[in-house]
Amino acid sequence: MSCENEAAKVAKDEINKLKANLEKTERSYSEQAIAEIELIFHIYSGRLIQKYQRGLGLFIERNDGEELKLLIAEKFEYYAILSMTSGKASALSLSFFLSLSRVYQTAPLILIDDPSQSLDEMNIAPLTDLLRCEFNNRQLIVSSHENDISAYMRCRFNKAGLSTRSLNMQRWAIGALATTD
Repeated sequence: MSCENEAAKVAKDEINKLKANLEKTERSYSEQAIAEIELIFHIYSGRLIQKYQRGLGLFIERNDGEELKLLIAEKFEYYAILSMTSGKASALSLSFFLSLSRVYQTAPLILIDDPSQSLDEMNIAPLTDLLRCEFNNRQLIVSSHENDISAYMRCRFNKAGLSTRSLNMQRWAIGALATTD
């Protein structure tokens, strides 16, 4: 075997070792992250996905170290996401985002772009209460193109003694354009 072939074999073996180590580290990191958010995710998904079949809340699991599974019951082999409406899928996404924010985020700011766009109306109240109770120590910026949803959320926050402010970006932009003309 030539020196070049031997060097290539050594390099290939080293790359394979690095790849295996990277995969092991990634799997370990994912399992740790799932362990750290699984309870809070179950609670938040139970609040936002109202009366989902077989109980409240979804369980999160890593399938064979490769993909995440969201199950309607612990160890029950049924992918919940396959039967969800777009509103429930949106609530699921918000549950996951808020769980990650609750566990890992250190910045005192949360931005949510138009959560009411695909949420069912019955899910706006639990979302508002979740934000108001669980994230009252953070600055929340929630955008909405629906004035009634914005007013409802601000009312719930105000009743809890939290300050709110509404900014109509469309009017603000028109006002800014008018002053530059």
